[in-house]
Amino acid sequence: MQDKREYSEIFVQLTTEFKDESDRAVALLAAAYLDELLKDLIQTVMVIESEGIRKDLFKGGSAPLATFSSRILLSFCLGLISQDQKIDLNHIRSIRNDFAHQLLGRSFNSDTIANSCSGLVGAKAGGASDSNRSAFVKSSVRLMVELIIKIQKTKEPIGGEE
Repeated sequence: MQDKREYSEIFVQLTTEFKDESDRAVALLAAAYLDELLKDLIQTVMVIESEGIRKDLFKGGSAPLATFSSRILLSFCLGLISQDQKIDLNHIRSIRNDFAHQLLGRSFNSDTIANSCSGLVGAKAGGASDSNRSAFVKSSVRLMVELIIKIQKTKEPIGGEE
């Protein structure tokens, strides 16, 4: 897990990169970081500190929490994320999969991706986005901020003292 400074540094670098990257790169980078944040969020509530158990849960093809979808589902079932966050994370996962599994001809204006973008709840906050890409980025950035805050709050000991 990262410390507070590392979360901020990665967030700033990633959101800066979004401006110059292709649609595919934006989708893959955002989804990868959100997947990692969910892993960290789940780990903040785990009571077992064993690296062996963490590895068994998160690493490898048969690990129960190795996939983005399993992390989304568990985070929701544990009350770590809201229904709207779950919806957006699943749309982002679907968009990532679409970009990852179709080598050519994919953009945020492709029918299936545009359809997923239209379902992003976080993109509607504060007014409509001007494009599918901006809706995706807006929702992704919003989720990143919310998850980073949740991780940091969950890491704090009771009473806020270390």
